Amino acid sequence: MQLSHILFYLFLFSCLGVLLSGYKDTRRFYQYPAISALACLVFYVPTLFFLLNEPGIFPIGPYNLFVFNSLLCFWLGILGYSIGVKAPIKSKVKYEYNYDSIVRILVIYVIIGAISSVLVPADEFGNSTTSGMVVIYIYFSRLLRPAAIILFCLYLSKKNKFVLFLFLVWLFFSLKFLIISGRRSEFFTIVTIFGLPLYYIKNAKINRNLVIPGIIVSFAVIMLFPVLRPYTKAGKYDEILDISFDKVVKEYASGENANEIVDASLNMASVTVAGEYNLFYKSVYNKIINQYASRTLFGPELKESLKVDEVNMDEVRSNYGVYGTHGFLFYLTPTGFANAYTELYFFGGFLYFFFAYFYGFVYKYAISGNSLKFKILAIYLGVMTLFAIYDSLPNVISVYFPPYLFVFFHVFIFAKKRIIIYDE
Repeated sequence: MQLSHILFYLFLFSCLGVLLSGYKDTRRFYQYPAISALACLVFYVPTLFFLLNEPGIFPIGPYNLFVFNSLLCFWLGILGYSIGVKAPIKSKVKYEYNYDSIVRILVIYVIIGAISSVLVPADEFGNSTTSGMVVIYIYFSRLLRPAAIILFCLYLSKKNKFVLFLFLVWLFFSLKFLIISGRRSEFFTIVTIFGLPLYYIKNAKINRNLVIPGIIVSFAVIMLFPVLRPYTKAGKYDEILDISFDKVVKEYASGENANEIVDASLNMASVTVAGEYNLFYKSVYNKIINQYASRTLFGPELKESLKVDEVNMDEVRSNYGVYGTHGFLFYLTPTGFANAYTELYFFGGFLYFFFAYFYGFVYKYAISGNSLKFKILAIYLGVMTLFAIYDSLPNVISVYFPPYLFVFFHVFIFAKKRIIIYDE
């Protein structure tokens, strides 16, 4: 058996093994190991399987590098979580909050997010837009997600109809970006925002019989949405039935067209030859500048002057002419595990160790302390786990998580009633 087959099946059975543990205790489906295993199984495995069984389509060197590094990041994450979730809790801080104050604060973010969502054209969302007012609208529209999580938790607690209405505002605009823009991330975010609060607030756990059908639906979403997107954005829904799905999906998954896994593997191979790495802090810093130093508001000169030098992937890919038929495609997600490698070589796996350690620490406080604040934060981290694996940790820190934290701190600072400190 070739090394590529050994690595692939090690990765596949690592994911399946972690998920199998959830059948014994369904609470595990809501923790980092199972969420990361599901994300890997859905985002990585289908393409890796097709590449493995279509020899000649893709070079074996970058393939093996991608899978080996994925195994390393996957298990370091699980190790970090297992340590974090066992961290001792010497004392607890119980916060009480004013329900009406929380709702009043969230109304602000629902209004901002809804107006911004209206201003984002659904047929342009995801079209590699990097400047202009649309970027600003997209950022503010993201405030709906963290607000929706808190709203759903509040609704599950008290069944308030106004709170349900505010939550449905988020769902309406999410369906807009899901059905028209064809955003896969929107689909998985919707599932997570419904599923995690049910567990943390109502202790409702997934039916074991739904796990396999859920994985199959997720496979379909990952493969089909990029194929359907040009038709949904153009409003040509009637032409979808004429698509040869088998052929198009296979071409996409096997990497003949633009594909995240294929390009991420080439990025890894390229930086290996070049010997250039971003050391993580450069990427995080520049992404923060890109996100918050608006070229539209402050001008391109100021924005560029604030950045630090980082690895130019265009140059690295163009100088590495052994593999691939195209240069660096900046609009593709770098995939989390591959990006960890291009940032810190094999040491990038420790980024997932620390991320998962923090997740485990928060989870323990959320469950054992029965704290609304930590429950919300644990739900946020569940959503971020998907982005950390599908996209990248630099993007989680600079793009995805800040709106969540902003809403989180606004709510749990200004709606606080009193603090009770007591020992175990």
